[in-house]
Amino acid sequence: MQTVGRSSKLLQCQGDVEVALPKFALTPHHKCNFPGSELYDAVHTIRDLRYEVSRVMGNIHIQGWVSSYQLKHKFASPARLKDFVGNHRDFKAVHGKVMALIDLLKTVMKDIFYEDAITEFIEEHVLQFSESIRRIMDAYDELVNIRHWSKRPSLNAP
Repeated sequence: MQTVGRSSKLLQCQGDVEVALPKFALTPHHKCNFPGSELYDAVHTIRDLRYEVSRVMGNIHIQGWVSSYQLKHKFASPARLKDFVGNHRDFKAVHGKVMALIDLLKTVMKDIFYEDAITEFIEEHVLQFSESIRRIMDAYDELVNIRHWSKRPSLNAP
């Protein structure tokens, strides 16, 4: 405990802060004022976002109707789309957080790293969240606008 207190004081943090990333996401962030502290906070935010994305993507309504087959053939149960309306707001909120994080990372990294390193970091660690959420949101928008549902293909059709 004494080491944590000393570390927090050296890093100019409000309250005691663990330097290592904790095991569980959604950790409380302590405002610190050391060089690179904004980047340190942004890395914590990546972990938090990973948790939020897995939470919304793990929803049974999403896993149940957003298969590649259903998207390719534009099939979906209207009842499932109705269930998804509330989840759509969650997706939009998480997508907004991802986009805000990308802007934050670009800002805090620009004085430390070259542009190509920033782009690589964002693509490797953050953009994947945006793409998976965007795919689901686009699928929802496309499927909800269908006015005529064609018959599902039969396996026994000639």
